[in-house]
Amino acid sequence: MSQKITAIKEPVVEYKDKTLHYRIAKVIGENVDQTLQEMIAVALNRLSAVKDRYQTVSVDSHDGEDGDVQQARQFLNNKIERWSILFNELVRYSDGANKSIITIDESASFLSIDQIAPPVSVDGKRREFLDSIMHMAFLRNHVVVIQSPVLRTRELEKYITWLLKKAGVITQGSVMLNAELPKQQRDKIMNNNTKKVRIGTPLVDTLSNMPVENARETITSEAIKTNHVKVTPKGLGLDIIKVLFTDRERENYGLTDDVFSGDAIDKGNINVSVEISYNYKAKKTSQAIINNISQALRHSHPDDVELTLDKVGKIKGDSLVISKKIKLKFINGIADPEEMYMKIREWLVEQIRLGELDAEAE
Repeated sequence: MSQKITAIKEPVVEYKDKTLHYRIAKVIGENVDQTLQEMIAVALNRLSAVKDRYQTVSVDSHDGEDGDVQQARQFLNNKIERWSILFNELVRYSDGANKSIITIDESASFLSIDQIAPPVSVDGKRREFLDSIMHMAFLRNHVVVIQSPVLRTRELEKYITWLLKKAGVITQGSVMLNAELPKQQRDKIMNNNTKKVRIGTPLVDTLSNMPVENARETITSEAIKTNHVKVTPKGLGLDIIKVLFTDRERENYGLTDDVFSGDAIDKGNINVSVEISYNYKAKKTSQAIINNISQALRHSHPDDVELTLDKVGKIKGDSLVISKKIKLKFINGIADPEEMYMKIREWLVEQIRLGELDAEAE
């Protein structure tokens, strides 16, 4: 009798760009003597059954009738403790949600659209399609998150506050996950070596020394086109463009002052960006040059310049964002947890070791 041979399907492995975001946790409105990591651990122990951690939230539905509000469930799912760090994931799903599929037949005059429900598990348990998943790690009051398009830091704040109250860990306070560090730490971080400087600015700021917003009240682009009004556009972005082209080249390609002025009047949203960086490792003199450029631009154009600091994150204006871009391995669409935990740990430990973050984060 012939045997049936079943082909083993190889897992689909891919790598995706993700960003680690740092936050520092604080409870406001109530005095607490535990770190956020300790409080969450207590809450998860008290609410050990996943059904006790379900929070029902309202989600706007764009698929149903006008005014439809879809109910979704979100919860902290799988608690993992490694290297004194508590890892978890905020998961959201909607009961009974189906997914639309389309049947591809390129010779047909139209394609069929249907909906499918999630298949039941091997042991007959109900399954649901995930709306979103957000990964996170807690070390004392340090928090690292990998946000999703749906689940952001704000949603995590609300959920943790709800969870801690339900578990009786807090009664009236609220959890804040703050991107702003204490001034002493911010000042120290801002003195780090700059890896990349990017300045982005509108093409035109003024027309004949009048702010564009004011000029729009009295001048039309049609008046400029018909030469009824003559204005002189100015702006840092325009200065950069004029360095790149000679007057004749700009004339030949229609990059005239009248064109720039008319676009500004018509609320054109052209921005000009310049980036200064080094590829791998800068020599001492090169690093000094880029550091000096970054300091000069932060003083002369504070709202336009964005700095990428070595091993830390970004500064935009007065806002400091501690983050890191990483490549994560996904197997069949799911992030490889072991690799993810290791990369989060390495980055967080590095920031503390470098002294960028307060080791205690109290």
